[in-house]
Amino acid sequence: MAFSFDLAATGDDMIGSKIRLFIGDNFENSGILPDGANFQDDEILAFYSDEGLHQRRAAAAALEAAAARWSAHAGRYKLGPEDQESMQAEMFSNQAKTLRDRYGYNDGGDTDTSGAGLGESAMSLLVRDARHKRTCTVTRPPATGESGITTVVANLPCSNPWPAGRETRELPDLATIVELYEMTTNEAGYQNDDTLTMDDDGTEFKIKRALPWKSTLTIRPTFYFLILEKVTHV
Repeated sequence: MAFSFDLAATGDDMIGSKIRLFIGDNFENSGILPDGANFQDDEILAFYSDEGLHQRRAAAAALEAAAARWSAHAGRYKLGPEDQESMQAEMFSNQAKTLRDRYGYNDGGDTDTSGAGLGESAMSLLVRDARHKRTCTVTRPPATGESGITTVVANLPCSNPWPAGRETRELPDLATIVELYEMTTNEAGYQNDDTLTMDDDGTEFKIKRALPWKSTLTIRPTFYFLILEKVTHV
C-alpha cells in the first residue's frame, strides 16, 4: 500500500500524480475518501489502465469510486440522506458525471498520453473545497424600521458557483427557484437572504441556505456549503 505525489516525476508516477491533482487526492492522510484516506497508487493506476490510458476518464472512475465509498460509509452507520457523508457521495457522483459527460467511457478507442491537465474551471469544480480562488462580498439588507445595508464580510475566499444538483433542486422550499446555484466559502456568519456578490464580475446571489461542511483536507478542515438564488436585474 503506497501513496505518492510528485508532479516532477516521470512515467506512471507522473501520471498518477496528475490524476490525484485532478480529483484533489494529493495530500497524504488528508484524502477524499472517508476518514481522510487516500487512494493507493496501484488503485489510481488501475483506474488509468481500465479507462484506456485516459487521464480524465481515470479521474471520473476515481470519483465514482469515492462516491461509492462515501455512500457505503453513510449506510454503515445508518445515516440519513441529509448527512454530510451522503452529501459527499452526491458531490463526488456529480463531479464524475461532469467528466463522463465530456469524456465518456472506455470503449477501446482514444487514449490520453499527453499529460495535459484539466482547465482551471474544471479543476475548480473537481476540488472546489480546496481551491477558493475567487472572492465575494456578503451584505445584509436593513431590518424593519432601519436603514442602510450592512457589509457582513468583504473579500471572502470562495469557489466558482455551480448549478445546483438534483437533491438541492428537490428541496420543497427551493423547488420553484429557476436559477439555483451552489458554492463553497469560508465561515462568515451568514443569514438567509443575505446578498452575495462576486467581486470580479458583480454577479449577485441571495443566500438561501448555509451549511457547515467538514472538509477532507487539513488545509481547510471546515468550510461552508451555500445554496444560492441568482439575482437578475431587469
